[in-house]
Amino acid sequence: MRRVQAVIVGLILAQGLATLQVYLSNAAYLEKLTALQKAGYLIVPNRLVMDTLARFGPAFFGGLFFTLTVGLLLTLAALAAAWASGRFFPESRGFQTGLLVFWAGTLVWVNQDGWAPLASAYFLVIPPSVFYLARKHPPASAKGRSGRRILLHPACILILLMVGADQMTPGMFTRIRDRLLLTNPVGRSINDFYYRYTLYPAQVFKSPAQDLIRAAHLADNLEPPLAEQLKRTLTRLDYPVIDTPEASDLVIYQNGESLIFAHYGKSILSVPPDALLKSPRDTLQAFSRGVDRFGPFRRVTFLSLMAVSGLFIYLILYLSSYFFAWLFGRAVQGRFQKRLPVSMAAAVLCVGAGITLFSAASPEKPPRLPPDLLKNQLTSPDPAERVAALRYLYVRKVDIAPYDVHRKMAKSPQPLERYWLARVLEFSRSAQTYETNLALLNDPQINTAYMACLALGRRGDRRAVAEILERLNSEDRWYVQLYAYKALRRLGWRQTVSG
Repeated sequence: MRRVQAVIVGLILAQGLATLQVYLSNAAYLEKLTALQKAGYLIVPNRLVMDTLARFGPAFFGGLFFTLTVGLLLTLAALAAAWASGRFFPESRGFQTGLLVFWAGTLVWVNQDGWAPLASAYFLVIPPSVFYLARKHPPASAKGRSGRRILLHPACILILLMVGADQMTPGMFTRIRDRLLLTNPVGRSINDFYYRYTLYPAQVFKSPAQDLIRAAHLADNLEPPLAEQLKRTLTRLDYPVIDTPEASDLVIYQNGESLIFAHYGKSILSVPPDALLKSPRDTLQAFSRGVDRFGPFRRVTFLSLMAVSGLFIYLILYLSSYFFAWLFGRAVQGRFQKRLPVSMAAAVLCVGAGITLFSAASPEKPPRLPPDLLKNQLTSPDPAERVAALRYLYVRKVDIAPYDVHRKMAKSPQPLERYWLARVLEFSRSAQTYETNLALLNDPQINTAYMACLALGRRGDRRAVAEILERLNSEDRWYVQLYAYKALRRLGWRQTVSG
């Protein structure tokens, strides 16, 4: 029971820190967006989403991302450390000193690029609290307990890690989304929740180079001709110039023969004006690296996402396997002299189910299809066959226009079919598929809508600029707006003061 209490406390602490972190980030982002809009620039997210940055709900639900990744991983790590300490090293000061040194080293590593208070707070608060609660009443010694039972779960996890190591990539989550979430109503609800709130926490630890639109302020001591040149260059590179230094990611002022790049009052970079104008992208990249304090925290978050996802999958597999092993043991009870070891049988079933799951989630290259068979598959009454044909077209980069199925597919009740259609449309240049691509911008399924934006950008048809700009004003999904803006930039559109 105390372990459950320790986990609950760890998650509550993580959620409190995460909500505060996302809320403060939202407030700062809202201030910047307000200044950009006041200056006449196009902003993403637009006013429909921008107003949510001041609300508690998005901060709370966005904070769940950090709670269920970094917070949960730190909680489980502290719980494991407390368990090992109580079981195997109950009186060992050396073991606890080693834990303390490791904990301090982790804190130093998290802040190696600069002091990040709220990122550090996860490490400062959660592990000691969980460790203390879990160790408050030490468990009985492990002496006499079966070594096989103690090593059972680590052995299963290690085997599954060895089998699925090459699958544990960001692409695995995409395949799980396509095969498990987009194929049923419950999965689609989970998917939509994720995409609706994921950009709030993502904004917390983005570097300027990763952000969509940055804001710059030019100090009054810059010479007017130079200031005008800088304004044009910065705006072209998505650093629109505003009059509010407090809301700016970058402040530039002149000091003798050099330009000083500052971030919230701290000087980051000093460059000659000619060097900046000659290679502005390289200079801005160097500035971004100089102000990015969240590199280690991003890596911890990604590691946590992979680890927690793997543990969750293992938990589901093991509990299911244990249930079936228990049922089987009850059914054959009395037929053998020895009682069947349910936990061992469950472990074998769990590993087998895990290997099967990894095989199902592995990337597969669609086989080569003859033209007549491809046409039949694209018009098949079976949605799975149509999706398989669309995936074939995408992998082979084949234009779908000659098959004349895109209009009907765009009205399909199957979200996965419309999603893959949106992806395939980027390889077509016909007027008919262009209209279908535009129609998919308003698709109710968020993945289809943002893929339609991506396809429009990659088609290279500048007629889409006006259409995308019009939809940006009415679109209420931040993720779709993000891809719409990227499509605009790919099509050659640039920020102007008039927006």
